[in-house]
Amino acid sequence: MKRRMDLEFKVGIFVAIGIAIGISMIFMAQEIKYSQQRYTIKVRFDFANGIEISAPVRVAGVQLGEVKNIEIVRDEQAKKTAVDLYVLLDKKAKVEKDAEAFINTLGLIGEKYVEIIPGTPGSEVIRPGGMLAGRESVPMEKLTQKGYEIANGLGDTIKHLNTLVGDPETQAAFKATMLDIRKFMASANVVMDKVKSGEGTVGKLFMDDGLYNELDAFVKDLKAHPWKLLQKPRGEKK
Repeated sequence: MKRRMDLEFKVGIFVAIGIAIGISMIFMAQEIKYSQQRYTIKVRFDFANGIEISAPVRVAGVQLGEVKNIEIVRDEQAKKTAVDLYVLLDKKAKVEKDAEAFINTLGLIGEKYVEIIPGTPGSEVIRPGGMLAGRESVPMEKLTQKGYEIANGLGDTIKHLNTLVGDPETQAAFKATMLDIRKFMASANVVMDKVKSGEGTVGKLFMDDGLYNELDAFVKDLKAHPWKLLQKPRGEKK
């Protein structure tokens, strides 16, 4: 009885091990198949801007990959330290050599991700293992500092305006200007009233129907007989 139980126990262990190996092989096969559908490129940045491993990678706004690894490297050509992002992309994502890569943020304090903007259609694409030069994104700290600078400049401008408005000479000049504008408007109203009442040459021209009719007839006659413009008045010497 004891031998039988030992045998069953051993068989159970072997079965469990076999199942575990089978499951592992299935996962490995899926991983191999999945890896064959993707490829890796490097994207080099001067500033990583807080990007992390497993961060999403978008191509033309569509998520088609992720950041698999991050390395600090020495750019010997530029003589400075750089950051290489190893980006795993779907095979259907074709990245042109003149494409542009940025590190963006979802919202103001959201997740960091890599955005790749496609390059020229039909141009040469980056092969697996190739490198794309990333463009520097403006860190939030710099934007905040710039906002403070703009706010301070605006504050100085407002103070200057307040100083000008509070200056007695400026106030006196402004009052004089407003008085001149009021006088001009009053004169203009007087002139318009005279025109409406038919006073003066302009008023008669606008309000006298006889003058209007004569002028209208003269214009119509010239349109009908334009040769009259070339005809000299009688008595004029040639």
